[in-house]
Amino acid sequence: MSFSYQGLQCSACPPIASISINKCNVVFTDQQTQQRLQFENNLQTKMFVNWLLSLANPQN
Repeated sequence: MSFSYQGLQCSACPPIASISINKCNVVFTDQQTQQRLQFENNLQTKMFVNWLLSLANPQN
């Protein structure tokens, strides 16, 4: 799955093993790698984390 942010695309491969958030920084570990993203504001960070959580807990 992928998420677009300011023209860049971030991909995550479920399952998501861990998520760490500090202000506008998000670090997550998925099935393949660990990634660190820095956002400009809290709203963008929350939108990304919500997307990431939807991968971690899919609604059937």
